[in-house]
This record gives sequence, structure tokens and C-alpha cells, in this order.
Amino acid sequence: MARSIWYVAVNSVAGFFGALGLFIGNSLGASFMAIAVLKPIFPGNVGFVYRQGSLVGFGARFPVEPGQIIVGGYWVIPVSLTIGLLVLVGTHRVARRWLTWFRERREQRLRLNTMG
Repeated sequence: MARSIWYVAVNSVAGFFGALGLFIGNSLGASFMAIAVLKPIFPGNVGFVYRQGSLVGFGARFPVEPGQIIVGGYWVIPVSLTIGLLVLVGTHRVARRWLTWFRERREQRLRLNTMG
């Protein structure tokens, strides 16, 4: 699948942006999975990050800066795992449909070129 996405990405502008979107989706899913793995190892550094009472981020902070508070118990692990898996599965399904659509479009163009 990676080879097909690479082929589409280097042969069209729409393919490049589609591959970029798929890369972002896979990176997002992997980052949620990494948060789930890091929480039991560094419980004080992973969670929702607050500064002066307002939310400034979610993830892992090394080191925790003065004035920052990390909130979130071990419930972050199953939530992050669930979100990460949903994003990865969704990105994979989108990639398969997108490659199928691209292949069908390419075959239609080839048929039209051989007819005319």
C-alpha cells in the first residue's frame, strides 16, 4: 500500500496532498498510541496540560515547566488507545478507498485514450 501511495503522490498534485493527509492521520494515530504507552511510565508528565487555569495542550511534557499542571489519571490510557486505534483504522480505510478511486480513474483515462 505504501508503494501505491508513493506512486500516486509523485505523479499528481492531488496525490501529493492526499498522501500528506494520510501521513498526518497515521502520525496522529501513532501519537495517541504513544501517549497510552508513556502514561504508565511517566504518570506525572502525560495528560492534559494547564497553565494559569487554561488548557494549553495534551500529551507528554519533558520537563514540566514551572506554572504548568498535568491533569489526567490512568483513564488517559484506554481513551488514548481507543482514539489512536480509531484514527489508524479510519486512515487505513480512507487510504484503500482513495487508492481504489485513483486506480479506477486511471483505468478510465487509459480506455478513453485507446478509443480515441
